[in-house]
Amino acid sequence: MDADQAPGVNLARNLAQLRHSRGLTQDALARAAGLPRSTIANLESGEGNPSLAVLVKVSTALGAPVDELLSAP
Repeated sequence: MDADQAPGVNLARNLAQLRHSRGLTQDALARAAGLPRSTIANLESGEGNPSLAVLVKVSTALGAPVDELLSAP
């Protein structure tokens, strides 16, 4: 895997895991974060390239720090 892809892969895995552990659907998380559901889907697929503002909205909605979203396994 290319080193540039690692943050996106980590984000995708961590976001899906945190969302599932909180019993949220993509739609529910999107509403809580004030974002389109397609944004959450893109992040979970590893295709998204979120701004810091989007990361903060998602982390706040999940009640998790941004670094937890981006951390390696």
